[in-house]
This record gives sequence, structure tokens and C-alpha cells, in this order.
Amino acid sequence: MKIYSSLSLQLFILFGSDNNLIKVYAARITEFPTENLDSILATLPEERRRKLLGFRFLQDMLRGVTGDLLTRAVLSQMLNCRAAELEFGTNLYGKPILLGHGQNTSFNVSHSGDWVVMAAGPSGRIGIDIERINVMDPEVARQFYTKEEYNSILSHPLHQERLLQFFRIWTAKESYIKATGKGLSIPLDSFSTVEGDAIAKVQLIEGDLWYFRTFSLEEGYVLTACADTYDFNAELQTLDIKSIVGVK
Repeated sequence: MKIYSSLSLQLFILFGSDNNLIKVYAARITEFPTENLDSILATLPEERRRKLLGFRFLQDMLRGVTGDLLTRAVLSQMLNCRAAELEFGTNLYGKPILLGHGQNTSFNVSHSGDWVVMAAGPSGRIGIDIERINVMDPEVARQFYTKEEYNSILSHPLHQERLLQFFRIWTAKESYIKATGKGLSIPLDSFSTVEGDAIAKVQLIEGDLWYFRTFSLEEGYVLTACADTYDFNAELQTLDIKSIVGVK
């Protein structure tokens, strides 16, 4: 099977050749060609393949495989190289990073429910988080959010709006700690992501400016990206997972 056979052209048509922006992509796992799963897994590095095969549930495996394929397809197009040439490692906190000639390129992946999302850019620090909206536990907000963030939830009179704000804040916080590369070593209540009753577009945290961008994907999901640069592409782009794996 020829992996990524049509994606480079698709990405060029969607975004042109401007690689100076942080771009955000999404793919549905419900469209994954499961009949090709074995041959797709065979194209991945052995260590990664073993980890994916260790998942108990098919949905979890499909999220992992989709994230891997999306990452390799997008980054190989950005760096003008073959996907097989990409080398990955992790930082001290376990965040995936590019090695070799792509080490100045930043990316991050998240998944929830039916969706896998990715943000990538030429430099800087980038984080992304997607969450499927379910129930809100006020105790979680009281314990892990700042007072300003908690009050921003209460400022919305309707339950549904409070629910949305809870998850907007959650995805903003997750995207920030992923962007820093330090993960949950950063206490969630040590920084605020809101300005009034909305997610801040830019926030000074630990002496650095951080930029937040919330994207619309599908009803029932909240998606936020964070970076130390404001150069986000205007739109999120949904990709057909079949185009990534080169099947019709």
C-alpha cells in the first residue's frame, strides 16, 4: 500500500505553500478503512506498532493510528521529505518531538471521541486539546480552575453555556500545558486562561505571552490550540483519513 499518496497535493491545495503559519487539522476515525488496518500498521515503526496492538479496544487503536498517520503525512509535507525519514523522540516530560532535520518544527496531537486533531508550525511551542462535551463536575472546576475561571463559568446563566465554558477552559488549560512541554507538572490552578467570561486571546503566563485559539469542529466537541506565537491559520481543515492512507 502506498501511504500518503494523495495527501501532499490535498494539503497544498488547502493551504498553499505558506509554512509560516500554525495549521490545525482534524480527521474522523469513523471513516478509517479498517479493512486496511493490518497493512497500515505494517508501515509504522515496530515499537510504535507493538504499542498500538496493545490497546484493548479498537477505537483506541484507531485514534492512535490516525494520529500517527496524520502527523507523518502533515510533517513530511511541511519538511518536504518522505514520511519514513521522520524521526521522533520525547522530551523530559514525555512530549513527542521531532529529531534530526525537523527539530525546529513543532507539533502536537489530541483525540477525543470520533476525532483526532493536530496542530503544526515551523517553530515555537504548540499545544492542542479536543474534548467531547459530557457532564460537568463543579468540584473539578473549584479544585483545578482559578477563581477567575470558576467565576467565568458561573457568569453564564444557562446550564448548557456553563457546560461549554467548563470545557473551553479545560481545553485551553490542556493546550497550554502541552505547549510548554511540561504537562501536568504544571498545576492547573496556577494560571488563568480567561478574560472576563471568555477564553483569552492572549495571556501573560510565567512572564511569556501565550496565544489561544478556539476552533469550531462539530457540535458536542470543544477544540483549543495554544502557542507562543499568534500566527494561526484562519481555519481548521478536516482531512479525509482515506486520503492519508492512500485508499478510495
